[in-house]
Amino acid sequence: MPAYLTLTRADLVKLGYSLSQASRIVKLTKEQLLKQGFGWYGKKGVDRVPVEAVDAVLGLKLSQLEGAPSGLSAVKEELS
Repeated sequence: MPAYLTLTRADLVKLGYSLSQASRIVKLTKEQLLKQGFGWYGKKGVDRVPVEAVDAVLGLKLSQLEGAPSGLSAVKEELS
């Protein structure tokens, strides 16, 4: 079974976003996932979203970042 990398608001803060930016990013990502038919993301308690979905919202490739300051590599280590 493939492993999927996900992010939370706290992970985005570790990447350098403010708490309000991180919350907005997660909210926008969840809205996009809902539009794609993933009803699970409509629940209030769900705050973990796939990195690829965050990539699409931000127009970045967080899933490919390595060694960025306070970057995703640190988050990857913590999540594994």
